[in-house]
Amino acid sequence: MKNRLLFLFLLLQISLFAQYPESQYLDIEGINIHYCQWKPTIPSKGQILLVHGFCGSTFTWRKNVSAFVAAGYEVSAIDLPPFGYSEKKRHLNHSTSFNAALAWKIAQKIGDSTQKWTLIGHSMGGDICKFMFFLQPQQVKNILFVDPAFSVFYQPSWLRRTLFGSAATYHLGENMGKYYFFKYKRIKKILSMAYSQAADSAAIAGYLHNLNQKGLAGGIMEMSASGHVYNFDNEVITVPCLQIWGNKDRIISVTETKPFLKFLPKDTPVEFIEGGGHCPMETHSAIFNDLVLSFLKQF
Repeated sequence: MKNRLLFLFLLLQISLFAQYPESQYLDIEGINIHYCQWKPTIPSKGQILLVHGFCGSTFTWRKNVSAFVAAGYEVSAIDLPPFGYSEKKRHLNHSTSFNAALAWKIAQKIGDSTQKWTLIGHSMGGDICKFMFFLQPQQVKNILFVDPAFSVFYQPSWLRRTLFGSAATYHLGENMGKYYFFKYKRIKKILSMAYSQAADSAAIAGYLHNLNQKGLAGGIMEMSASGHVYNFDNEVITVPCLQIWGNKDRIISVTETKPFLKFLPKDTPVEFIEGGGHCPMETHSAIFNDLVLSFLKQF
């Protein structure tokens, strides 16, 4: 099994290098951020920012980028701490509202300031895109929410901050990730549930490689100590939006998000991908890509 995993990791590294030669890093206020960027060979139709969900990364979008770029869009994908290859410092705020502010700082560094952004957020990334709009609405052209997980403003209690922000809990998380959670069989089971179908070896290896980065599991523990830094509970998004859902999502039900529809324009359409789970951009990429591009053609 160890030899098999090593072989898969080597193949993955080769394939990632081949597919993501634009992989880059930049410093944002002392935090080393990993991102990927692709430019079309035809005149640009606009710029897209891809925002991953919980335990996701730039790897999440591996089956979507080429279609968007071929259609003429400039595409950027970012790794938000503590995920992917971005720095995993202790005591960072990991709330979605803080990450939204961080995402804008990244976007301002890597994007074209004369163009507005199309934001595409998956799961937790959808919540980040929501906060991004409220922070800088003038910079957003439209938003696509993929099986989104929305949140409301809250501040963790003193006990929660103390417990989940402690060094002991951080190291506990690191050991639990290394010796229990981030193992091939366990990730295969979790990923298959997220996909609502059997996860293939390449996907499992890709997620395993990212999840086993030092500091990630500890960072996940610290997420519970992070409170929102911005409150927009009474705001409404005023740009065109689209929701895309896998109709067999076993992680988040579309009915769970009904209380949060107050954030979205009343006429926001919803597209369901038949047989899709929580990650339709990975399992049903061709259908997903067509839905995204059809929506963007309207603007």
